[in-house]
Amino acid sequence: MKNLCPWTENEELLSAFNQTVEGWVLDQPQAMTVMKLLLKESEHLIRHYVGDSFYEAYFPTERHGGPWSHGNPTGVVDHYTAAAFAPGTLKWFSSQPRKDQSNSSAHVVIDRNGAIMIVVDPMTTIAWHATKANPTHIGIEHVNCGLLRKSMGQIFYMENVPYPAVRTPDVYMDNVTGNHWEPFTSAQIVSNIVLKRWLTWAIPELTRPNFVEHKDVDPTRKVDCGPLWPAAVINDLVFSDRDFDGMAWLSKDVLSAKDVGELKMEIQGRLGSVTGGA
Repeated sequence: MKNLCPWTENEELLSAFNQTVEGWVLDQPQAMTVMKLLLKESEHLIRHYVGDSFYEAYFPTERHGGPWSHGNPTGVVDHYTAAAFAPGTLKWFSSQPRKDQSNSSAHVVIDRNGAIMIVVDPMTTIAWHATKANPTHIGIEHVNCGLLRKSMGQIFYMENVPYPAVRTPDVYMDNVTGNHWEPFTSAQIVSNIVLKRWLTWAIPELTRPNFVEHKDVDPTRKVDCGPLWPAAVINDLVFSDRDFDGMAWLSKDVLSAKDVGELKMEIQGRLGSVTGGA
């Protein structure tokens, strides 16, 4: 059986993760305890990615706002990082000085292997990830290059950075628009669902209509998470508390457009068996 949580050896966290996949529901105190475990594990994970010396110099990050200013948060915004690797993203969200004047941050970064790393505590503190939504929404970033650029037979991200050659075969081209996109991994989707369940159990104010993508809150500037992120069915599954253990898409590594289509059908079928309709 595929290990759905290979990024932690913490037995309590691993147990909570697997039980959530299997459809167990935590009460609020249990969920808050799990979030505290995740916060502690995140320090270990981030140190692994950026190194102890960098961590000591620039973490915990100072790129955040104050406490939630309207009570608890009411929603979650999904993002992609537009970058290929987790260490660069974590360093970007750290307190390390930037050449430009930007000050963006995020609550959570989910790596391609599913590793969930808290950068700004979503239980207590505002992060700067989605302009007008910042005071009310938690921001989850997924390590993914997103919209790519192809020129002279080569693929680039961030406009002029060569895309990793080993990942080129998985790139999706939209035949209608001609745009190229990096797909997400099944591990990222699993971790997104599990994390969101923990958050909704810990913070009752979080509601389904307020679970959105970056493009929903900033449509004139942003396109993430793109056509390969099945936001609607992911969030429906989150709020169903339904088990998703054993679904076929979990056996995949990288989810192509075809795989995403099958994922949608499979989740809709699983939810339909509970609700009476897809």
